[in-house]
Amino acid sequence: MKGLLSLVLFFCFSTIIAQDEKTYGFAKGSQFISGAVGYKSSSKPDNSTLKTFTFQPRYAYFVNDFIAIGLSAGIGTETYKNTTGNKITDNNSYSIDAFGRYYLLPGNKFSVFAELGLGYGHLKNHINNSSSNGINAHFSPGLSYFIARNFALEASIGLLSYDRINASYNESTKEEDFQIGIDFGNINLGLLFTF
Repeated sequence: MKGLLSLVLFFCFSTIIAQDEKTYGFAKGSQFISGAVGYKSSSKPDNSTLKTFTFQPRYAYFVNDFIAIGLSAGIGTETYKNTTGNKITDNNSYSIDAFGRYYLLPGNKFSVFAELGLGYGHLKNHINNSSSNGINAHFSPGLSYFIARNFALEASIGLLSYDRINASYNESTKEEDFQIGIDFGNINLGLLFTF
């Protein structure tokens, strides 16, 4: 009996010690979730108002120690009312994106990554019955720093992007817009949870 109790205690303490030795960072089979949520309501002195809401969760899976692939989906609304309370803008949008990340030091507390992504988005304006659809490709370098075993802070910059947007205002008016650019003003900060 004494030997069995000693064996059970040894197993319990070994498990606790092994958990304490867990390293920070990512490895093959790791997963993470992150995302963005935002709400903004502003009023101007002329009584015009703007309200926006966005929600965009992200999920990724590490196919090996260095590469993660993931998906992101988003929804958004925007309403702008003028000084008399009439709606000038009433938009709903959704998007879906696929992305891949390469981590330089995935098993460490601090790591550098590069992200490539491709996405599709749709926006509907209910005031003038217009809509737009677009595709987007982007390259974003970034940093991850683990503040706890399962939580990391992230910073990335939307360095290079390509956008192609098709807009339709009515049956006879269509517009196509092409953009490519480097944007040092597109800095993103976030928190991710890994499991």
